[in-house]
This record gives sequence, structure tokens and C-alpha cells, in this order.
Amino acid sequence: MCLKRSAHVMVPNHEIFEGPFPVDVQYESVPTPDHYRKYIDGKHLVDEMPVWHVDEVDYTTVDDLNPGTVSMGWGFDDSPDAEVIAGGINSKAPSAVALGRHGSLFLWGFACEPERMTPSGRNAFLNSVVYIEKFDHHQRLVRATTSDRRWALQRVANNPDQLTALQADLEYLVADGRRHTVDEDCKALGLSNRDPKLLEHCISQLENGEDTDRCRRLLERYTGLDHPFPAGWRAWFEESKDRLFFSDRGGFRFYVAPENLGEFPGEEPADEAEEAIEAPDEGADVYVSLDQTEAAPGDTVVLNVRFVHAEEWHTYVFVPSDSAYVATAIEVSLPEGVTLDGNWSRPLSKPHGDDRRVRVAYGDAVFQHRLKLAEGLSGASLEFEVTVKFMACDEFRCLPPDEWTESITLAVER
Repeated sequence: MCLKRSAHVMVPNHEIFEGPFPVDVQYESVPTPDHYRKYIDGKHLVDEMPVWHVDEVDYTTVDDLNPGTVSMGWGFDDSPDAEVIAGGINSKAPSAVALGRHGSLFLWGFACEPERMTPSGRNAFLNSVVYIEKFDHHQRLVRATTSDRRWALQRVANNPDQLTALQADLEYLVADGRRHTVDEDCKALGLSNRDPKLLEHCISQLENGEDTDRCRRLLERYTGLDHPFPAGWRAWFEESKDRLFFSDRGGFRFYVAPENLGEFPGEEPADEAEEAIEAPDEGADVYVSLDQTEAAPGDTVVLNVRFVHAEEWHTYVFVPSDSAYVATAIEVSLPEGVTLDGNWSRPLSKPHGDDRRVRVAYGDAVFQHRLKLAEGLSGASLEFEVTVKFMACDEFRCLPPDEWTESITLAVER
């Protein structure tokens, strides 16, 4: 909570400055804050910087106003559903984010209510409300669990020898929370851990039977997945390679963005599943639904598999091959004329225990998948059989792995 009234380093052609309300951005040059220069990305800033005044006043000029709020910029936008729109004069870092978006959440960091905003700031705020509505119900692809690798450089910024050495190893760094170390496996290969070429190299080595232990470690470490055979890794990579992205903040690993990101908002479960459902006393209950009960030939519908967990209980979204836990698996028996479209959209998950490759879901968690109806379908009543396998645990015990099957029906218009 250290943001003043002025924005800087903006994305000037962003939608929130374009409409529907006019935003007349006027710049004023102000002295660059001295403390910005202690950061590695602020050492070469000039003496003055242009700013846009969003608010008329701030906590330094009036007593009844708290500071605004910023988020650290390093790693803020290392997933494709996040964007930095503007920084702002603050007592943290020059790269701190004052205006930004992550999934369906918009960060408006400035503190004033509309009456004390500038006219241009007020209109930009209104435009931001209009803008974020487009992302309603979008699930975030990444939740922050670790710190960006640039923090490792920052901690040795005043030691030239250490800084030079760490810069040479920057592409091999990994983190557990705020502690960064060099991944010696990556360094030995000379391949950046955030470059998909590392995955392709390791899969090729497995296919050739070379350096298999190291390559399997790296694949599991940086994907959170496990395939027992090279063919499985190859099939996953070929299907996912155009949508892969690496996130430092999300745990130093690769993620797969959903197809048509921005067009699939992660719909709410079907109407009958939207009603409040009482959580079980222990473990998790499973509910299956479609986002609509009727559809036309050629339509795409969304299948929802919803877990409602008891308080402090969880199920497993990802587990490595050497884990005793069982990852959630969903099988769908499709009628003729229906195909799976894309990949599963998984719920938000958190690292669990000492092995950060193990990721779990709590509370109300929904897996989703698109189903594509063929153009030739007409007047049919389609039945889908969904089988869900999962394990539910709390901090002290695990229930035996469970299997649950349900059939649901979709009516297709004539």
C-alpha cells in the first residue's frame, strides 16, 4: 500500500484509454524517485519521468486517504491471461503494477473515490469496469506460488561478482518460495528451463534411450506431469506445444493455455448445479452437468465435472509418477456424432506438501471440457456417461481411491 496519485510507463493504446468514455491523457514530468535506482531495472532511469495524474490528491497531501496499492511487476504477466497496463509512482519498485488484469480480476490500485479522481482518471476507471466485464467468469490459469527469478539478481545487485555469476545462470534458476537455486540438470544441458526446446530435447532423448534419468526428471519437474513411455510425452508435446507457456510465479513450470483463450470463459455449472450444495462431512462429492440441456446440430456445449470438498479436504489435480496419491481422472463415453473439442480446463490448484509437483484443489472446483456436436445430428437424445476417479485427503488421512459414474442427457433440436 504505497501508491501515490500518478501513473507512468503506460500502455497508451490499451482499451481502457480508448473508450467508451473519452480519456484525455495529459503528461507532466516529475523527478524520478531516488529509491527506484536501487532496483536492477531502475539503475539507468533518467532524472525525470512523464506521468499522468489519475487522482487529484493522495495520502501525502490529505490525511483521510490511505495509500494506493501496487503489485510487484516481475512475473505479473508471465501467463497469457495477465497484462500490465500501467505503473505508478510508489515507494516500492519502478516496475510495480498500478493498473493490470489477471483473468477476471482487475487491479485498480489508485486510492481515490470518483469525486477525487481527475476527469481523465474517472473516465479510465469507468472504461476499466466495461473492459473487465468481458472476462467475467474467466478462470485464472496461474496462481502465484513463487517469486520471479529477477529477485535473485536483485538480492546480489550490490555485489558485482555475484551479480555477474548469477546473470550467467539466470536461465537455469528455479525457486522454492523466495529461495532461488541453479538447476544443475538444465545447466549441464545448456538449455533454458523456460524454453520449450528443453522439453523437446528431453523427449527426443527418451525416444533414443539416452540420458533418460535426467530427461525424465526435467520433464516431470517442469510440467507437473508423468507419462510412463516416450510416446505419451511426444503425444502431449505435439498437442500442446503451440499453447505452452512458462511461469516463474506459477511455480517455475510450463502450463498449457486453453484453446481460444479469451473465448472460453469457464462457464458456470449448469443451472441445476448452480444452487448451493452442502459440502460433505468428509472427502468430496462429485456432480456432473452440461451448460445447457438442449442444443442445435453443430453447437458446442460445455461439460462440467464439479467437486465440492469438505472443509480442509482436497483432491489431486497433478501428481508425479513416484507419488502415492491418485490424480483426478475423468473419462467420457461419447455418443456417435459428438467429439471432444480441445483439452480439459482444470480448476485452480495449489502446491501440496514438500513436493511442489503435487497440486491439489479445495472448496468448489470445476473441471470443464467442450463437446462438439456434428452438423448432421438432428432430433436425437444423446446420453453421455462420465466416470470420475479421484482420491480425497485432509492433512491427517486419505480416503481410499474412489470411482463415480453418472449418465447425463442432451436433447438435440430437429
